[in-house]
Amino acid sequence: MRNYARWSLLATLCWWLILLPKSYYVFSYVTGPIQHWVFSLNNKLFGELPYREDSSGMYLLLLVAPVLGFLVGLLAFVPGIKRWNFRADKAVPIVMRYYLVLELWEYGWIKLTKMQFYLPEPNTVYTELGTLSKDIAYWSVMGSSPSYVIFMGVVELIAGSLIVIKRTRFIGLLLALGVFINVVMVNFSFDISVKLFSLSLLLFTGILLLQYPEQWRMLLQLPAKPKIVRLTEKPLYFRWARALVLSLFVVESVYPSIITGSMNDDDLPRPAYHGAYSVAEHSNLTRMYVHRQDYVIFENKQHDHLSLKISSKTLGEFNLLDEVTNAQSKLSIRKTSHGFWALWSGKSHNDTLFLRPIPYRELPLLKDSFHWFSDEYH
Repeated sequence: MRNYARWSLLATLCWWLILLPKSYYVFSYVTGPIQHWVFSLNNKLFGELPYREDSSGMYLLLLVAPVLGFLVGLLAFVPGIKRWNFRADKAVPIVMRYYLVLELWEYGWIKLTKMQFYLPEPNTVYTELGTLSKDIAYWSVMGSSPSYVIFMGVVELIAGSLIVIKRTRFIGLLLALGVFINVVMVNFSFDISVKLFSLSLLLFTGILLLQYPEQWRMLLQLPAKPKIVRLTEKPLYFRWARALVLSLFVVESVYPSIITGSMNDDDLPRPAYHGAYSVAEHSNLTRMYVHRQDYVIFENKQHDHLSLKISSKTLGEFNLLDEVTNAQSKLSIRKTSHGFWALWSGKSHNDTLFLRPIPYRELPLLKDSFHWFSDEYH
């Protein structure tokens, strides 16, 4: 029965890590089909549910993982596996540790290359601060400070690397604890929808730190018994397997910058006509924005925004789709000596727009500035 509990614990952890609705690159070939199968099964049993960060479907998966874990744990009663000298409970902290390394490296790298907190988009910059949601406001301000984002990325990369090495693992876990406490507080304070994921990382870190009672006693200046650390040499197959796993972690982490061919997301080419434009001589529209994720956004005098997806495009022409009403329209843009001329035509409207580019990257928020003395800008 004890062996069954150990196998169930390991299986539950593995199921939870696989079912977390998180996008991978290299590991998606394994996690993708499994997620699809479990999501389909859930939908048949409980109806269509969303499977994204902090969604109702994700919380349901938290309950499904132990059920699947208890079922997989039945393998412990198979005679061949029952005689197998494998401590499943010993594998649990190893799985947690390697998962922390993967996430720290992955998130550290995308911060280092500005792929997580990228430069805020024109429509966000020109939206009044008070009308922004807390998460967008936080994301935008962070994206405007490359040095701080890079600093956070370096800290996460260092923490993950220290956890890999046995001699520095406790220090790495302490550093990771600080990182994840900060992440959890940010997610809750700014209502960012990765609360359950970040709590999982913090929980894993806390559980792993409980394995170091003597180090905690020394850290807190309490009497501690000296412990002799015996470093045993691992078998060759174990070292090769470890090197392979860590190599895959590196590839998984750097893959986004490999496919984009850039070490700085802020320098990546943007779509044609990307930027902010003022609209002249129109009765209602005041600005137009072209978003990096292929959206055209119109702003009226009441500061309302209409976001239209670019369904297809050719040189100077965008076919637009309203994803709420499914209404289709077309935007044609031509360059003139004073800016741009545009024709936005739909089923019930035909608007002529005179556009002038706004150099939004020259705003103080997006400019690099540093002052040793406060009297230089006060």
